[in-house]
Amino acid sequence: FQATLTHILPHFDERMLWMHPPPAMLGWAPFSAIPYTPAYLLWFALSTGLYAWMGLKITGSRWALLAAPFFAGFTMDFVYAQNGAVLAALLAGGLLLRKDYPLLAALPLGYLTVKPHWAPVVFLALLAGRHWKTLGAALATAIALYLLSVLAFGVETWSAFLAQLD
Repeated sequence: FQATLTHILPHFDERMLWMHPPPAMLGWAPFSAIPYTPAYLLWFALSTGLYAWMGLKITGSRWALLAAPFFAGFTMDFVYAQNGAVLAALLAGGLLLRKDYPLLAALPLGYLTVKPHWAPVVFLALLAGRHWKTLGAALATAIALYLLSVLAFGVETWSAFLAQLD
């Protein structure tokens, strides 16, 4: 990844670290099965599409589809293959589902723990809204993802992740 970015973007800072806990790899590992450029394009298309679709669901207006690329983080998502758009879409999807499908809403909300600083925000929002089923299921989802990451990638990934935080 670093070598490809350095080749494409000569100004790329190779000191950028993988700052996501191992459960993040569960969602992104499938992209490693294909070459970088098609994986990058697929990632960008899927995340952009999901982000625009959630904008449409929230606003009810097709203008949201045109406005989606003007999100400030969109450029960073495109240039650095970041995940802001897809994580924003997961947050929106989870919040949209929370009343009618509280257990289904927990899946995207539980996955948001791949950005640990989002976990308290989601937790407090669900707590304040008294969405108990979604809150409990989101916590169970997060725990299951963390345990699955140990099974899939080994405990060494956790050691390496925690060591780089120092």
